[in-house]
Amino acid sequence: MNGATMKIFSGSKGIMRILEVVIASIVLLAALSYFISPQITQSDWQTANIQTETQDALAALDKAGLLDKYVAERDGGGYDLYNKLSAMLPVQTDFSMNVVLINGSSYDLCCSFGQSCCKDIRNVKSYTKISYISTNYTVSVLVWRVFY
Repeated sequence: MNGATMKIFSGSKGIMRILEVVIASIVLLAALSYFISPQITQSDWQTANIQTETQDALAALDKAGLLDKYVAERDGGGYDLYNKLSAMLPVQTDFSMNVVLINGSSYDLCCSFGQSCCKDIRNVKSYTKISYISTNYTVSVLVWRVFY
């Protein structure tokens, strides 16, 4: 070390201790960041909101008499039911709808993928099931968020 550097460190041992503390804290933070990894979790509020919005959409269709009509037709009026539900639910939401009649028989009513793949939602990792009970049938809707 040259003379100027020696004069800085010669009279005070406090600077070396500060440097030790700074280096130790950097090492400690690096070690903690290695062992504690951040995890992204979905908020329960998002699930509650999607359940409420889907329940409201089904209630609105039922009060308008459209849900009974679509259940009686067994095809959802083509894409009419799909279009109505898509307009009522948030933009990044997909769904599948199944109807269970009072006699126990069930069928798929509509799906955001189209009628052919209502039963094939195995790729969906996280969905919410909403049941809407009427006098003659129960409508079960599986709703999930899609991030494009």
